[in-house]
Amino acid sequence: MKRILVFLLVLFVMLDVQGQRKKVGLVLSGGGAKGVAHIGVLKVLEEAGIPIDYIAGTSMGSLVGALYAIGYDAHTMDSLVRRQNWTFLLSDKVYRYNLPFSEKEETEKYLVSVPIKNNREIKIPSGFISGQNIYNLFSDLTIGYHDSLDFKKLPIPFACVASNLVDGQEVIQDCGVLPLAMRASMAIPGAFAPVRKDGMVLVDGGISNN
Repeated sequence: MKRILVFLLVLFVMLDVQGQRKKVGLVLSGGGAKGVAHIGVLKVLEEAGIPIDYIAGTSMGSLVGALYAIGYDAHTMDSLVRRQNWTFLLSDKVYRYNLPFSEKEETEKYLVSVPIKNNREIKIPSGFISGQNIYNLFSDLTIGYHDSLDFKKLPIPFACVASNLVDGQEVIQDCGVLPLAMRASMAIPGAFAPVRKDGMVLVDGGISNN
C-alpha cells in the first residue's frame, strides 16, 4: 500500500512539472530605424497569446524592450512611433517658443555657431547630437521609473546592452535609471554623445553584441 502511495505521489509530481508552462525570453537586436519592426513582432506574439516572461535588447531593441517591460503594448508603441517628430528628436534643436528672447535674437543673427571653451579654443563635441531631445522623450515615456531601479523587478524583467569605449567590453545594464540605460544602449558613436557612468563611456550596444 505504501509503495502504491509513493508511486502515485511521484506520478502527480511528474504530471505537475510537465504541465507547467515553459518560460519565454525575448531578445531584440539593434538595427536603427529597422528596429521598429520589433513592434510588429510583438503584435504577432500578442495575437498568438504568447506571453513574454523576460526581455532583453540592444540599441533600438532596448528602447522597444524597455517600454514593453513597463507595460506598453505593441499597438500603443506603434501609435507612439507614428506621431513623433523624429527630425526634431534626432537633433539638438529647441523649439523657438521655448527660447528666451535673447537667444531668439542670437539665432537670427548667425547662420552657423561654433562652441568655444573658456580658454577660447574650439570645443569639439563628442557626438554630432547630444541626445537631450531623445532622452527627454524616454523620460516622459518612463515616468515612475526614474529612480535607481532593479530592472529584474519591472513588470517584465528587463536588461539591455551597451558597450564601454574604455575597454571595448559589453556592459549588461540590469539596474539603474531606466531612461538613461535606454539612452546609453542607442548612443551610436560619432552620431550621439556617449553616456558617462561609473568610470565607463557607454555607447551603442550593437558594437559589442548586437
